Amino acid sequence: MGDLSQPHDHFFKAMLDDPAAAGALLRERLPPEVVALLSDEPPKLVEGSVIDAALQGSESDRLFSAKTREGEEVLIYCLMEHQSSPDPLMPLRLLGYMLRLYEQLAAARPGQRLTPIVPVVVYHGERPWTVPLSFSGMLRAEKAVLRHCVDFPYTLVDLGNIDDATLSRQKRLRLGLLALKYAMRAQEQTMAIEEIVRLSVDVPEMQEPVWLYIIETYRSVDAVQLDAVWRRHMPNYDLDSMSLAAKKWHAQWHSEGKAEGKAEGKAETLLRLLARRFGDVPVGTREQILVAQTDQLDQWLDALLDAKSIEDVFGQH
Repeated sequence: MGDLSQPHDHFFKAMLDDPAAAGALLRERLPPEVVALLSDEPPKLVEGSVIDAALQGSESDRLFSAKTREGEEVLIYCLMEHQSSPDPLMPLRLLGYMLRLYEQLAAARPGQRLTPIVPVVVYHGERPWTVPLSFSGMLRAEKAVLRHCVDFPYTLVDLGNIDDATLSRQKRLRLGLLALKYAMRAQEQTMAIEEIVRLSVDVPEMQEPVWLYIIETYRSVDAVQLDAVWRRHMPNYDLDSMSLAAKKWHAQWHSEGKAEGKAEGKAETLLRLLARRFGDVPVGTREQILVAQTDQLDQWLDALLDAKSIEDVFGQH
């Protein structure tokens, strides 16, 4: 997980790189009638991706090959949706991705019957999932017509609707899903990291991926908070054992955290002084102050000394 340009993608794949974690996801979330057919053999990862290049920042996928008890192959296509709200065209996108996979299978095994593909969507956005759970749910047609149309259901794993304690019985998977669940729930992140770090104690191979993922995606958690929780649960954790990439992010995040704390304090001071001198601060002005950098806040604080109106502070004439 050294390259964090796509943190959700890297973390999702790191979580499922372990066959036991991948197998747990399939057995715990696929429909019971499908699970009953699967053998005890763990699924095998099939390398590659069929996601559109333009969507690689908002989606991740993993393809697994599993065996049934009769020895037949079944492919399970897992698509991770990284957007904060569901895509109403998800069934259509799934159809496109599955078509690409079937075309690859047909080209690799000419003249043979195709291996079935079972689709799974993992969603960790904050807004509820309101998209139809089958392709036919997107179509406006009478039942007699629908019987002659392409259709398939997909399994939805909506992390927001699953209690933390029941995300998974498998330690690595539960840890990973918990970290993913709160990545887009800023108001709950400070509370969530306590349990995430606690679970990390028993999954040492996921400690660095979890640490890096929180750094990159948990906007409500600063470096001081994370370090305090980390050291409380793992007092003997050796930062020297981290990769060079993790050490770089650790130093950078601490620096940014201090700067953000300094800017936050100045923003609060400026808002308080503006309110005392000019009354209620407009919402737009408040938002402008809260996202400003330290240098800009210093300029506004200096301007406030001689300002006769709130507009004078911000150079609005």
